[in-house]
Amino acid sequence: MLETASRAARSASVTSTCCADATQRADGVRRKRLPERPTIAWYHECLKAVVRRLTTETGARIGLLSLPLVGQPGSLQAQATADYSDVVRQTAADFGVNYLPPHERQVEHLTARRQAEYRDDPGFVYSAIAQHMVLGRPWDDIARRRRLELTTDHIHQNSRGAEQIADAVGDFRRQVDA
Repeated sequence: MLETASRAARSASVTSTCCADATQRADGVRRKRLPERPTIAWYHECLKAVVRRLTTETGARIGLLSLPLVGQPGSLQAQATADYSDVVRQTAADFGVNYLPPHERQVEHLTARRQAEYRDDPGFVYSAIAQHMVLGRPWDDIARRRRLELTTDHIHQNSRGAEQIADAVGDFRRQVDA
């Protein structure tokens, strides 16, 4: 119970950090036509509903994928993706389905290497877009110039990050096909 409360508090902290004010959050809920403000608890309920339906209405082998790492290890955003990935892991265990761990692989990859300093700045994302669209730089070149191992901007995966996700899915497929 305490772990869930702690996770919810961290998630709320990230949400308030990422959104400028309550008006923006409310506008986002209305614009996206969500029935409520997204929380980790609501995510868990929605994920359980999807998995419950898949397990009862199909004969599919199900693999739940953890969230790719957002930010760098130690950042609030990285902690939020870890918390949400814990929900995915717990849901997989509760339903007896496979858990695919690219989040953990990405954290392991980054902690074994020297990391670029994390920048919690929307301009960092827009700069990557401008470099790609205006200057014609490939996404991986942008990531390399920024010394980012898995993303172009701490959010969007580069080829190496996407490859780690594809590897997790490939491992699952080989297991299913065996």
